[in-house]
Amino acid sequence: MISFIIDRVILAAFVLAVKYNEDCCYKFDYYSYVGGVSTKELLMIEYNFLELIEYELYVNRKNYHHCLEYLDAEVKSDKQKNKKSPTYFGIVGS
Repeated sequence: MISFIIDRVILAAFVLAVKYNEDCCYKFDYYSYVGGVSTKELLMIEYNFLELIEYELYVNRKNYHHCLEYLDAEVKSDKQKNKKSPTYFGIVGS
């Protein structure tokens, strides 16, 4: 269940990052197809994600590094608990 939610959060973050940083991007239905969700669901996920981050799409360097350090510590902690690498997007880490 958690990986299901994480996949959708990552998809929403990716789509918004592309829209924010690129002048040209694919049609919305392409992202929903690639993400394996309906267009309606992706619209809802995107809206909820924007609400969650309070429409703050720009991330300054300090916040980026803070989040990166936090995620790195969580992954290391998880590795110690499970004694194996987590699996993301079907790719098994070493």
